[in-house]
Amino acid sequence: MQAGRREWKSSCVPRRFPLFIGATPQSHTQTRGPIVRNRLIPLLLACAAAGCSTYNNRVANIVASRQPYVPENLVDKIDGLYKGIAEPVASRSPLCPDAREGTAEIGDRTLYFALTPSTLFVTPIQPDGLVYTEIPNAKLEGKLENGRLLFSVKNQVCETRYDLRRTL
Repeated sequence: MQAGRREWKSSCVPRRFPLFIGATPQSHTQTRGPIVRNRLIPLLLACAAAGCSTYNNRVANIVASRQPYVPENLVDKIDGLYKGIAEPVASRSPLCPDAREGTAEIGDRTLYFALTPSTLFVTPIQPDGLVYTEIPNAKLEGKLENGRLLFSVKNQVCETRYDLRRTL
């Protein structure tokens, strides 16, 4: 009777952890593990997606609002890479770009900027910082001052404004 009772108790008690390395799933029962995991995974994924987009928006706003740090010995030099935000002003076509990050390069007091792979601007920087170029399909005009490049690009169907800061 004692031996039967011990077998009965050991076989009916749910085990959460296997007692030996070669344990099979049938040797122990899982009470609430899969149900909780199934409900928790979509919730965690939704929170992660919402958190990532919010974090990225906050970082973009902080970067856009900060003035770039340029060492004193490089303040007068304008050559370098400029990065920032491109915002659509007018859009009369679905092919016009949405709000995005913009990049331009200045070398030898000349602005090199590609609106599209077929629309390239090579614009000299004037001594007062003005930039202006007109090509058959588009026009670029703006100003460079204090490490900040502000310009607008306009073609037949789109107009985009760029606010770029010098990066080192």
